This record gives sequence, C-alpha cells and structure tokens, in this order.
Amino acid sequence: MVSRPRLLRGKGHVLVREGQPVEAITLVARGDADSAPRVIDVAAGLGCSPSQVAGYLRVRVGDSLAVGDLVAERRRWGFWRTSIGSPFVGRVQSISDGRVILRETYPPEEVLAGMPGVVHCVHPDRGATVAATGAHLRGCWGTSHGGTGPIVVLDGDDGWLETAHLGLRLRGSILVAPRVRDPQVVRRAATYLVSGLVVGSLPVPLALLCEESGLAVLATDGFGGTPMSEAIYQGLRALEQKGAVLFGADRFNQAPAELVVPLAQRPQMALARYQELSVGAIVRLTAGPHRGGIGVICEVPEGRVRTALGDWVSGVYVRLARGERVFVAMVNLQVVACEA
Repeated sequence: MVSRPRLLRGKGHVLVREGQPVEAITLVARGDADSAPRVIDVAAGLGCSPSQVAGYLRVRVGDSLAVGDLVAERRRWGFWRTSIGSPFVGRVQSISDGRVILRETYPPEEVLAGMPGVVHCVHPDRGATVAATGAHLRGCWGTSHGGTGPIVVLDGDDGWLETAHLGLRLRGSILVAPRVRDPQVVRRAATYLVSGLVVGSLPVPLALLCEESGLAVLATDGFGGTPMSEAIYQGLRALEQKGAVLFGADRFNQAPAELVVPLAQRPQMALARYQELSVGAIVRLTAGPHRGGIGVICEVPEGRVRTALGDWVSGVYVRLARGERVFVAMVNLQVVACEA
C-alpha cells in the first residue's frame, strides 16, 4: 500500500472524506485566502514633500489596482511628467505621510490528490492522506517540481543519457535512465516538455540546472556518477508504459521526492509487503564502497559491532551478489520490497 499525505502549508478547508475514491486531479483541500500589506512611497517617487502628494494622487482608499495601474502623476510645464504605477495587485488600504498602503491578496492555496486512490485518513484543516496499491520509489534527492506520465526506460551508452535519445515522441513521459552528465540533456528534456526524469545520480551543477529549468527530477543515489541500482532499474523496466506520478521534494513538509506507480485504486495490503531486517531479507546498500549494491542479510548480530574506524554501530552482515560478506550499518540500508 502506497500512501501520500497531501497537506496545505497553512490552514484551510478539507473537501474530501475518509474512504472516498479520488483521481489525481481531485481537489483535496483549499486554503484560506491570504494577504499582505505593500507600501508605495509616492513622495520619494515623485520627488516632492509628503504634504504635496494629495494633489498628485489618482487613487482613493478602497480602489482596486492591477499591476501597472496609475497611482500618482506629477506634471511640470504642461508637457513633462513623472508617474508611478502600481507594482502589485491589491486594494488601497490607506494613504498617509506620502505613502499609499496596498493590501495584496494571494489566491488561496489548493492541494490535489496527485494520484488515483482512496482517502486513507483526513487531517482536519490541513488535508488528507491518499492511498493506493502500487510501486513506490523514494529518491535520495529531487527537485521541487512534479509531473505525471507513462514510464519510458532509455538505454544509454554505458548507462549515460545523451541528447540523441530525446525527441518529441517523449513529450509528457517520465524518463528512466541510469545516470546523466550533460547539461544539454536537461535543457532538451525541458524543451520537449518531458514530465519527469528518474536517474541514478547526477553532478551537483546539473542538479541546480534541473531546479532552475522546472524539470521534475528524482535521483535514486544522489549526486555524482553512480549508476542506478540494477534492481531498481529492472523494476522500473517491468513497469514501462504504466502511468506514474513523480512527486517533487516538499521542503516545507520535509518530504523527499518520490515516484508512485498506482496499480489499483483500492489499497491491498497483500501486495509488496515490507520485509523486516532479518536473515534472508534482500537489501540495498546506500553508502560506502559498495553503494548501490544488492545483497541478502546473512547474519543479524546482537547489540552493536565495532567497525574498522573504532565506532560501535548497529548493523547486519550482508552477502553481496559476488559472494562477498560485509558489515553494513542500519542507517546505510534500504529493504527491497518483494512479494509477501
């Protein structure tokens, strides 16, 4: 069962009920309208004293203004003039000391369900948690942007995604590639209106470019040149052409970037149960020299184990695919979901 909280930044009105089926575009909650005061210093802008401003004003208290609307105008010798336009959208709240105070109104915040499913629980005044049966992938890093579309897996040379692999046919798709290093790939993906990009890793400068370009990106292994784990890559390949949702990282609610592939609207707990850290569990290593590797837990020691650096940490022994037995700290493990 995949669940995703859909919450307002502030308070508002929840528009769904527990158990209600929802689609990705269903409105879950709407926030209260917000406003903030904005000051326009007319006296400074016209180069006059505050007592002279009243003769140059073209607005009154209560007037609604759009961006660029005339606030005040000063004419000299009949043909030369200085004018001030409103830089904000709002209503004139007061006029005093040569300043015009606007109350800028923001549109109310709205939160959509984001994926098909059912309302698992309602959070009063904030939103709801939407749940469904599906595949779920959490990234080590991601942009704040999101997107939806079918999954398309691309095979690059040596795992690298190149500009030659991109085209108009991929518009609206969520692309999967082991890794990316070329800034032109990001620019071209944004130009072709690709909905999202899932990669193993990418350089830090490229991550900043992804954020600036508005492209939804999820990196499974963070920054650098580490390719995507083969288990994750093959798992996404098995879901190719299925509709997916890429949720952007939410810094406000401290939620990481995630990819969700809904497979059934009604949650079914029997699919893809999460295994405990016990002998026989399949795990993925997220740090250290074997980062990205897949293995099987072969021993769970009691208490803490002293590492080569002299630290005492909680962990398990993992047998890697090549037969090597290594000790891995708990914080550097991800349990791979599998059939119950």
